Amino acid sequence: MAASARNDAPSASSRRAAKAQREPSSSIACSPAVCSSVDVVVVGLGAAGGTIAAALAERGLQVVGLEAGPELVRPADFRDDVEIAGRGKIPVHRPAEELSAGLFGAPTQSLTGSAQMFQQLTEDQTMVRTQRRPPAIWIWAGIASVLAIIIATMFWAFSLQQVNELPESSREVPSLTGLTFDDAQTQLQELDLAATEAKEASDSVPDGQVIRTDPIAGTIVQPGAVVKVVTSTGKDPVAIPDVVNQTLDEAVAALEAAGLQKGSVTTENSPTIAGNIVIRTDPAGSDPNNSSTFGSEGTVVNLVVSSGLVTLPDLVGQSLAAATDLLGTSALQLTAVPMPDSGCAQVPGSPVTAQSVGPGDVPQRSEVQLTYCAG
Repeated sequence: MAASARNDAPSASSRRAAKAQREPSSSIACSPAVCSSVDVVVVGLGAAGGTIAAALAERGLQVVGLEAGPELVRPADFRDDVEIAGRGKIPVHRPAEELSAGLFGAPTQSLTGSAQMFQQLTEDQTMVRTQRRPPAIWIWAGIASVLAIIIATMFWAFSLQQVNELPESSREVPSLTGLTFDDAQTQLQELDLAATEAKEASDSVPDGQVIRTDPIAGTIVQPGAVVKVVTSTGKDPVAIPDVVNQTLDEAVAALEAAGLQKGSVTTENSPTIAGNIVIRTDPAGSDPNNSSTFGSEGTVVNLVVSSGLVTLPDLVGQSLAAATDLLGTSALQLTAVPMPDSGCAQVPGSPVTAQSVGPGDVPQRSEVQLTYCAG
């Protein structure tokens, strides 16, 4: 039943008077108490009736909604329900205690008539639904169908084969790391690609092996493209320092500062270089008169140091002059001290009969007494 705003419609009393004139007398009499307080009676509060009742109530009309209940066998019963509704109560035929339990325990008597009506709509279990939900088997059948579609889609996605073939007009740069330049060039030529070499030092890639390519591996290029192949020259070159004539400790410190490692230490007799002084290294250090000798980081350098000794030969039986000359050579640089022996007859050439220091290693610039017969 449509209605406009209350101020645009005829007064409630005029509408009731007109209605009384139009309608014949009925077996259901409208009590003056009811007719004076109710503007609209909505029979059936389903989806449409409830919406109409709410809209009319918002426009200021007094609305009573009647819902299905026990069968009315007498017109007086229906008149009683209308009168109850006109007094602002809900005409239901069940214990009043059940109606007092509202939402969150609030009693229905504290609510307005319209609020009571809609609360009854939501809580009254005696009402009959006009819409029935589908059978449970239909719901489970729908769920099973959706799951079947999802599983089939996943299986189809995982079963797709990846297409790795390239078109005839494209080439993929292969991975050449660790190959020699010749092997890398051969692979590129098989793919109709050209190769050019570039070199650089590397601490991790051995000398002569491919470090990387430009474009990188996996890049798609056109046939005939030039690929720069970068090969390793080994570790960065390191100049080996000249540590000759330094003490052993000084030499080791200088090598370690240059990133080199001390190798074996060998002693060697020398008539001129003091003991514990470096005579030479292997590999040799840089020569001030020539270009530096280079190694690489971590190169092992072996050292030869002086023992501070010389090797004295056996001089017994040699003439005094020959023995004296031998001790004075640059290889020995020892001092001969003649010692005449009057206890034996002199012999031509004065051969040495004894020496104060036996043959073997002796300290540098030692004195050696040579005994000869002088009696």
